[in-house]
Amino acid sequence: MKYRLFVVQLAFWLLISAVNASTESGKSFEKDLKAYQKDKKDADTKMGKAFDRIAAQIRNNKAFPPETRNRHFMQIQAEKERFTKSNVLPESDDMLPATVSYLNELHDKRLKVQKTFDEALSKAIGNQPEFNRISTAKDAWQADLPSRYEFGKNTEWHGNRTFENGTTVDFHVHVFNVQNNSFEGHLWQDVFTGGKSGWVYEGMMEGNAIVLKTTKMLHGNPRTMEFRGFVIGRRLVFTAIVNGKPAKDFASVGKK
Repeated sequence: MKYRLFVVQLAFWLLISAVNASTESGKSFEKDLKAYQKDKKDADTKMGKAFDRIAAQIRNNKAFPPETRNRHFMQIQAEKERFTKSNVLPESDDMLPATVSYLNELHDKRLKVQKTFDEALSKAIGNQPEFNRISTAKDAWQADLPSRYEFGKNTEWHGNRTFENGTTVDFHVHVFNVQNNSFEGHLWQDVFTGGKSGWVYEGMMEGNAIVLKTTKMLHGNPRTMEFRGFVIGRRLVFTAIVNGKPAKDFASVGKK
């Protein structure tokens, strides 16, 4: 009888512990999610000010004809409206530095929330209602991520890579396969000017931040490359690491 009572008490204690653990995990992700939402609101406000600052610079830059300034000014105004209404990131060259700064500011904060969500889901395994609640919240949070939907299987991205000395070469990213947050494909650069280089790469995506690491040379002088950057709508932007050392260059490609 005492043994049976002990088993019942133990089972009850384990049940209560599991409920408490899942409740605490829920509180944890909700706390971090709330903090992230505040951080994003602050970053959005900074981005709004960046739109206004860049627009003012364009309007007052008399080195360019009024027609050119007006065209760029109206583009900035349209991008600001889309960002304010639908959280669509700007893709113009004028807004690129501010956009990259915005994404960098939020990236580490997003990773923290991602980690908290995954920890909460792990703790809620076996408690299906709690697991479903957290999973639904995670899906809604990820759906709010701007621009990632453009990046997919069998897509091509073409543009340029600009080096520290100002030299520019053509740069191409081909995405062949995408599985969850992993993808693979080929990189090509300097195809049209005689210095053609090509690589096989493997890639990872966290949020809309992406990392490409070369695994094999297809053409050109042997060297390893790593590109780190973001998906910005129909645009990818990168900085490079060459043979393990950060390089002071910048690559920007658009979706074909």
